[in-house]
Amino acid sequence: MRNYKQIIEKLLNNQISSKEYQIFLNVLKRIFKQALKVYFTSNIEKLFHKYFGPDYLEVLASEFIFKIVSKKESFLNLSFINEKYLLTTAINIIYLYLSSEFKLVEKEVNLNDLSLTQEEDKEQEIRVEGLLPPVFVNFLEDSALNHLVLSLKEKLTKKELETLCWYVNKAYKQNPKEVKASADTLYKRWERLKPKLKKIVGEEVLEGTSADKIFYAIKSEICDKYS
Repeated sequence: MRNYKQIIEKLLNNQISSKEYQIFLNVLKRIFKQALKVYFTSNIEKLFHKYFGPDYLEVLASEFIFKIVSKKESFLNLSFINEKYLLTTAINIIYLYLSSEFKLVEKEVNLNDLSLTQEEDKEQEIRVEGLLPPVFVNFLEDSALNHLVLSLKEKLTKKELETLCWYVNKAYKQNPKEVKASADTLYKRWERLKPKLKKIVGEEVLEGTSADKIFYAIKSEICDKYS
């Protein structure tokens, strides 16, 4: 029986490679898939797909990793972590989402425990990201950007995507795909699109992500493929 203690220790000590992280993430996704299939009805899995889209297993796996990080000492104190233990934890996470009616599950990091100190009038800023392994922070940002791209593709019409790409290419000072509309028409389309775009972006978890990264994701994943 495999012991996952070593890979979790490497994760918590920031010694895990990107390849190892992805392998562990795939293990968690498989475990969540198993949990949903064996311990819940097919309608429950459809609910997760409805709320989180096709990447719902990654959402659940990310929640699991956040739990590991926030309960660091508890996991480090375990001498053996087998797949059955991971499965039980996965089932509990699924129940948390169901009981909260798919509202954001409250993270188990007590920010009140993070006290700011002052040394010789120099404030030390404590960031939540400092609690997380860099590979996990990068993964979360990439996942958020991918989810944004999927939302834009699903919620914007072909003409709206065309207008968005016109604006993005204009911002990058590149020649956009030929659009059969005057500049005045395109500006009017853009003004009409902005409120809808603001609402879509506002629904995404993109805190801390720079506008440049968001624009680049839209350009590379939508506009360059659309051209």
